[in-house]
Amino acid sequence: MSRNAQPVVGAKTVFARQHVERGRIQTGLQEFGKGVANPFDSRDFGLVIERDNQDGFAGNNLFRAETKGRKAEQQNDETKEFQARMIIAGVSALLALLVRVASRGLIFLTMKLTNLSVPNRAIAVLTAVCFLVGVLHPENNACLSRSTLIGVSGTDGEPVKDLTAADFKLTVGGKPVSVQSATPADRPPRVVMLVDASASQDQSSWAATRAMVNEFLEGFPDVADFTLLTFDEKVQQVIHETDRGVLQGTWGEMFPSGKRESQAGLAEAIKKATVSFGAGRPGDAEFLVTTADQMNKESEQALRQQRAAGIRLFGISFDQSGHPAPVPIDLYMKIEDYSPLGAAAKASGGAWIWFDTTRRDATASLRSATAAGKRAGTLVRNYFTLEVQLTNAITKPEKLKIELIKSSRIDAKDAATSYPQELFPCQ
Repeated sequence: MSRNAQPVVGAKTVFARQHVERGRIQTGLQEFGKGVANPFDSRDFGLVIERDNQDGFAGNNLFRAETKGRKAEQQNDETKEFQARMIIAGVSALLALLVRVASRGLIFLTMKLTNLSVPNRAIAVLTAVCFLVGVLHPENNACLSRSTLIGVSGTDGEPVKDLTAADFKLTVGGKPVSVQSATPADRPPRVVMLVDASASQDQSSWAATRAMVNEFLEGFPDVADFTLLTFDEKVQQVIHETDRGVLQGTWGEMFPSGKRESQAGLAEAIKKATVSFGAGRPGDAEFLVTTADQMNKESEQALRQQRAAGIRLFGISFDQSGHPAPVPIDLYMKIEDYSPLGAAAKASGGAWIWFDTTRRDATASLRSATAAGKRAGTLVRNYFTLEVQLTNAITKPEKLKIELIKSSRIDAKDAATSYPQELFPCQ
């Protein structure tokens, strides 16, 4: 071969190697595309790496002569190939957990751009995986630090204050968890009030309803976030107001509609309340005054969604159907054990009060209504936020139990608590 022919042969060699290299990249991208289409099968992606070694994608072995030195080199390659396959098997298992396209793209580009050998590429993959798990899944750690609310009141209905994390014992799914802090509410919560204004309200119950709502609002500051919603067979009025005095004035001018009350009207009201809250905030509460304790499946589902969003349900009922015998005047009691709405209130971390209107003494009835409204408002406004640390992130709703620990500051027997009965997985 002449010297003049050597540059030609060299140029053809370079062109051939570039052609092979482009074919390698195209084949690699095709196999990588298959891996993205099926994230849980990384076999084809591993074969791309194997062929990188077997076919001599680096472009060196394609142009070497068949010599004894090649056989020795092939034996060395086979040893490396075995090591690479063992590493690739472990990498494939880790890649199955990374279903996001971004993670696979970053791994592939890291391997391509660094032009590493097969074993070193596998090490690069492991490094990228460890990095991506921390970056793409920070919620794994965030989901271990959770918060929940608890309201604590004494036998007189007044809130209990000055409690710390050491005063609470908490379990999730029957397993104890650490209470990191207990912080009292530092601002009034957002409140949506749902009031039954149907023909089911008679003169006595409407007077009691007026007194309850007025006293409920009285304990709030002059400026807060309120929504008042009235309903009968459907939603009648929706009023958003931040001035408590203006809202009380508007409420004083309202009267029953004269239309019948229906479970469909209650369901619509609950759904509109959910829309009114929008994105949830700690302490959000719904205050419901109704003449019936029953609800349909639609209301049940809507309340379940509210509960998952952290909205507490508080309410007062005039329903006499579950209480054939009148109770002593000035007595109102929780009925969550056998009332559908009461059970929903308890599960959300709220409370339910049954009010007896069978007594004829209007003065005593109004006095009881005022006390009921005050108690409901106190429970809504006063609560503690407990920050807890889980040992493992939960994947389904787990039963939540919070107990007060007897101390010099409080006797658990003399206090009433209300808290959500489940802890939901973090979003």
